[in-house]
Amino acid sequence: MIKKWEEIYEYLLEIIRLKTFDKNGFLPSENSLKTKFKVLIQSVRKAFYKLIENKLVEAYQGKGYKILQNEYNVLFSFSNLYLDAKSC
Repeated sequence: MIKKWEEIYEYLLEIIRLKTFDKNGFLPSENSLKTKFKVLIQSVRKAFYKLIENKLVEAYQGKGYKILQNEYNVLFSFSNLYLDAKSC
């Protein structure tokens, strides 16, 4: 059985992959995810900490979590190498 934080993590990864984040590059707030998934805030934070650990996002106090769009972001750097590649 998948843990709640892993479900949230996968949801956030999908947002990053599909580039459906807001125009400033911020992901949904902790509170909105807490409500959406009906979990404690610790589960949401664990998912965000995993994204930080994987160098996909950076935390901004009072603002939220912003996606890193640089050479350290594996998702973006790989897609930039293969611009003509089609997703499955």
